[in-house]
Amino acid sequence: FVDSDEKGTAPTTVRFLNQGEYEVKLTKDGYYDWSKRLPIEPGQVTYAQEGVDQVQLIKKSEPKIIAASGVKSFVLINNTAWYVNGFDVVKTDINNPEEKTTTTLPFPPDSLTLLRDKRHIVARAGAALSIIDTSNFSVSSLPSGTGISDDIVVIGSQVMYRENYQVKMYDIISKNIVSVRSDTTAFTMLGTTAYFIDNNRTAQGGVTINSALWNGSDFVDFQTILGNVNIKECFFNKLIITDSKELFVQNDNLFYRVAEDELELLTSSLISAKLDLKTNELTFSSSSELWFYNFKTNKPQLLTRGTSLPHDMLIRSSIGYGFIASSTGLELVEIDTRDKQNRYEILKDAPVYQISITENQKTVLALQNGSLVSYEIRD
Repeated sequence: FVDSDEKGTAPTTVRFLNQGEYEVKLTKDGYYDWSKRLPIEPGQVTYAQEGVDQVQLIKKSEPKIIAASGVKSFVLINNTAWYVNGFDVVKTDINNPEEKTTTTLPFPPDSLTLLRDKRHIVARAGAALSIIDTSNFSVSSLPSGTGISDDIVVIGSQVMYRENYQVKMYDIISKNIVSVRSDTTAFTMLGTTAYFIDNNRTAQGGVTINSALWNGSDFVDFQTILGNVNIKECFFNKLIITDSKELFVQNDNLFYRVAEDELELLTSSLISAKLDLKTNELTFSSSSELWFYNFKTNKPQLLTRGTSLPHDMLIRSSIGYGFIASSTGLELVEIDTRDKQNRYEILKDAPVYQISITENQKTVLALQNGSLVSYEIRD
């Protein structure tokens, strides 16, 4: 429809429109309507939705229950869900949730975190940690430590992690622990390349961002990425790297992108930042705004503002939507702020605490008030 006049079935061409603004509306049985006011100018193309070639309509579906109650956390690998229920970690195909495989841990995990290799999962409850190898469902316990950060990497039988200001290596087979780097406030790895923020603050200088190679027993071939970063009250406690080696650093409520010779401030009121390991899309929230980093334009882009803080958030630029899990449910928000954004509340009966999407981007998995449910958003 164009200004409420039906013009045909998409895809179609509407001709002989005068210059000006028009409301374009798309409808389909079983789907939410999509509408937007769009400007028409001579000699220019106006895209219906920014950044995508097609407008993706969202299905009206009924949630399907994967696990009815007691779920504390989950991760999704392809179409397989791994979730926590009491002391148990349960593995199930989301298309056939009746078939389950279960292992019992020595503690009841509060959270599951998928590691960068997309093979290992960290189960955690306070100072207790275990690593689950999803290829064979084997479980290895890590040394307990309240100061162990979330930056955990598995390389063969070696587990690399940061505890307080030290980077340590734990061998799963020999059970040996070796400190391999000290005075480090943030740490992460991409493959066998490690990235450190070293706290070498002096009266004249600041922190340094370095990289190094792990040779199986030590870090070698150190390179300085950004040296002598001197920012008042500077104490970086988180380091994020994408698969394309874009670096981001966090200093409590300050969030920066690491440029060639400087730190580019993205926000000074950061609440949380998260890298999606499946798509390498980066989202972050401030006190009243939700953002993502647009790697096509190399600029942060606003998703929405004036919203309550989310429990979880992710972006799927390829279909043009952000997903926000909050105390009111799950909402899909169109990535396009030129006009009224199309927004769809697909789960609104209870709070949603965690979300994930299948790799084909057709099904959303959500942790809603202790239940694990799936929701089909498109065919």
